[in-house]
Amino acid sequence: MQLKNTEHICHLEGSINYTIVHFDNGRKEVMAYTLKKCEALLNKSDRSNFIRIHKSFLVNKDSIKEIKPRPFNKVVLTSGLELPLARRRKIN
Repeated sequence: MQLKNTEHICHLEGSINYTIVHFDNGRKEVMAYTLKKCEALLNKSDRSNFIRIHKSFLVNKDSIKEIKPRPFNKVVLTSGLELPLARRRKIN
């Protein structure tokens, strides 16, 4: 498995043994791999720009518009989508 054009990936969403890849143009692609496996493949690259913000979400740093810390614990993407931020996850 190889993830191509990673700069166009907005975020990845884990759903049991599948991962839904969300692209910046609104397109979605379902992969038969766990989010953990996708994260490992993305982190093989020295230029990896993806961070885990929640057990179910992996986000491209370039897609982050705003971080709403406590009490909201949300990450707002450039698309306007708000994703949950786990309390123990820190984003630099």
